[in-house]
Amino acid sequence: MSKPPLKELTALSERLDDVSCILHEMARDKEQAAILGIVNAAKKGNWGKGIRLAAVRCRSLAQRRFKDRLRTLENALKEQGWKARCLSRTSAESDSPYWPAREIAILVEISDLESGWIPYVTEGIAIAKNHIGDNWPFTTVPVMNGQVLGYLALRPLSRVMPDQSFAREWSEHIDKPLFFSEVLERLGDGLDACVQLSAIMTWRGLEDLHQEEDKVFIKAQESFKHNHEIIATAADQLGTKHLTCALAYLDRSWNQIVSEFEAVKAKGVVEEPLCRDAYLVFAGKEKECAVEPAATRLFILQAECDSLGISGEIKDLSS
Repeated sequence: MSKPPLKELTALSERLDDVSCILHEMARDKEQAAILGIVNAAKKGNWGKGIRLAAVRCRSLAQRRFKDRLRTLENALKEQGWKARCLSRTSAESDSPYWPAREIAILVEISDLESGWIPYVTEGIAIAKNHIGDNWPFTTVPVMNGQVLGYLALRPLSRVMPDQSFAREWSEHIDKPLFFSEVLERLGDGLDACVQLSAIMTWRGLEDLHQEEDKVFIKAQESFKHNHEIIATAADQLGTKHLTCALAYLDRSWNQIVSEFEAVKAKGVVEEPLCRDAYLVFAGKEKECAVEPAATRLFILQAECDSLGISGEIKDLSS
């Protein structure tokens, strides 16, 4: 349209949002007194403003309950020895089923990963789930020496899973710096390349690849080589255990890709491909294949934190 009715559309959007808030609150509290309170709030408004006043009341009630729930959770964790702070942000979903439409981040202060974070994962998350339930989505992440270790962000769904988008989605809402590890970044990129190669060989083989598939296959090989060379050079120059560990893990992953390549060439099929591991973990059918990568990343992260004193300084391994 050359002249869309933006004013009218905006007013309609705001009215629908107000109605949504009222319906959410009525669904949350069906008691006669609660609904009567919403009705009375609407009656106080002049002609055309009743819905807005009722929505204001509903938002206020919901926000008050929400803040009380977060305070209760912080106190419950404190009683068990964990110092935690709950943050929240508006949900990115315009039609969020949660009321209020918020997402939660639980920042847990620890002194080290082994004695602080691991016990929290096994015990503290259960406390958080007990207090939050399915009412709001939440992610929990450790804070050490004033910095947020986003690499260890976890989101409990049907099972506890890594929240790989945490740093990107929450950076603007957290008043603490996010720790960065180039070793983990390079390791992750190298492993992703291996998974891509494994997936293509498993599902498409090596013959008659589509032009785009062939490009991805070549690009994945180049990505692995690039990241492997950077970590190998840094490990040779610095000689630290965590770099050696990262290099060894990359080497084992590449050796499996070579084995899969040979299997596809010989038999045309891969019985236990690398790309299957992630699916098995997500499906809850296999836990062992998740232990080594998790332990490797944990060891590297602890070493990185120790070596830098978690100063936030970014090491450029390629320089």
